[in-house]
Amino acid sequence: MASGPEFRRSLRGGGRLCGPGLAGMTYPRPGGEVGEGVRLQDPAALLCHTPPDLLQDAVPLTVVVGLRDRKLGALDSAEYVGEGDLRRRTGQEVAPADAALGVHEAGALHREQDLLQVGLGKLGALGDLLHRRRAVGAVKCEREQSARRVVAARRDLHGAMVAQRVSLLPPGSRYSRRVDPIAPDYEGACVTGLLPALLGLERAAWLPPGVEGAESVVLLVLDGLGAHALDDHPRAVPLLRSFPGGTITTVAPSTTASALTSIATGLAPARHGIIGYRMLVGGAVLNVLRWQSSEGHPPDPFDVQRHQAFRGREVPVVTKAEFRKSGFTRAHLREGRFVGWHTESGLVEHCRRLVEAGERVVYAYYAGVDAVAHEYGLLDGFFERELAAVDDLADRLLSALPRSAALVVTSDHGQVHLDGDSWLRLDDVAEMVEVYAGDGRFRALYARKGAARELLEVARESYGHVAWVRSRAELLDDGWLGEGATGSVPGRIGDVVLAAREPVAFVDPTFPKEAKLRSGHGSLTPDEMLVPLLAHRGRA
Repeated sequence: MASGPEFRRSLRGGGRLCGPGLAGMTYPRPGGEVGEGVRLQDPAALLCHTPPDLLQDAVPLTVVVGLRDRKLGALDSAEYVGEGDLRRRTGQEVAPADAALGVHEAGALHREQDLLQVGLGKLGALGDLLHRRRAVGAVKCEREQSARRVVAARRDLHGAMVAQRVSLLPPGSRYSRRVDPIAPDYEGACVTGLLPALLGLERAAWLPPGVEGAESVVLLVLDGLGAHALDDHPRAVPLLRSFPGGTITTVAPSTTASALTSIATGLAPARHGIIGYRMLVGGAVLNVLRWQSSEGHPPDPFDVQRHQAFRGREVPVVTKAEFRKSGFTRAHLREGRFVGWHTESGLVEHCRRLVEAGERVVYAYYAGVDAVAHEYGLLDGFFERELAAVDDLADRLLSALPRSAALVVTSDHGQVHLDGDSWLRLDDVAEMVEVYAGDGRFRALYARKGAARELLEVARESYGHVAWVRSRAELLDDGWLGEGATGSVPGRIGDVVLAAREPVAFVDPTFPKEAKLRSGHGSLTPDEMLVPLLAHRGRA
């Protein structure tokens, strides 16, 4: 293989290929090192036509790689990327030469200096790369019209290839086009069954060890803490990771308004009717969390959500004092026993006193993880600091609770990182849409009169490569929202819903400030749907 200056791409002059190019490049035999291969005259033909068994152990990034992001700090524009640079591992400085990378060594995309754009000059490209779950290049293989490919963050790039189509996706990649959405397990291990089980109203074999036999339970709901966050930041959450337990599913859409209502009522969104962050109610868009209507006075919370919280049992709810009089609190908690806190220390002390007073189940809620993620995203130090803070909160709760009490930790949903360019405009369907609602990653589109069928067709054609596109009927038939949607509830669901599969979100032109969010949720990817269910006995 060409090496050194002959295989370097300058960052100074726009990244033009220097040297003899790719016509003489080699590809590795299965089990071999880079450079041990057969010389190729047509790399495009190789990539598009080689059987997957030959490409299984190939190293895709040995094709020309150029660092594209101008915000990179690891290299300045006078440096070069050579053959050896492609063999570096996560987090290392890039140098012009290094030891060869064996085909079974994982070199994951992790930090800013690892944003790589793979290209084949005029031949087309391999696919979208993902930087920490964010696509950095939309590219196509020869003869493909709209196929997109994404590499999941921190995953081995030596994955299986798809016959006749080049893919950098390893099996089980978080954003694979081949992966199905994770449907809520409403009949099993799901947040809907958690409080009924803790209250002794239903049996749940999936409760973690430590709950059985406990005289009292404190359920701590950490808004926005997906199960993957604990895996991605192990040093920030050592205590939570030591808790026995596992993962369960949240509801769809995987958003706070729907999930908290499901946790409190024990019902799927189709039953309780809170089917999103923003939804169409009585001809106007209701912002559920703020309980504000796009058309004047908002509806009565009891008219929107009619089911009792906690199956009619009295359960003290320890949450931020500012939520006491909100419409959403009245909608999902009804007239439950509200215990407000102003600081985290207040949350801990209220829980301690309630358990000491003999309360069998205490429901505590903390919103910090979600708030920090939306403001700063998942890649910033703020997010990891917040994870460390909730780990400390769990530690303080364990120290305050007696050994006869169990602390149970879960969440309402996970997160997906978003940048400014992760937000996609919906220009292709704008003429067919009367009203927009939902979440950025679970966008509800309400069609103009007579345009529902065309809206569905155009939405699938334009956005099907990055989202699961469903009609209202398909959404209900698939059971994403659960069973039992009656009365006015079906009309609250969009005629068409875009559930983002890749790390993108869809702009609502009537609510543009939403596009400032640096993380999103609502869809049915693993990062959003899988939440922790952990438990540990107190130690006071």
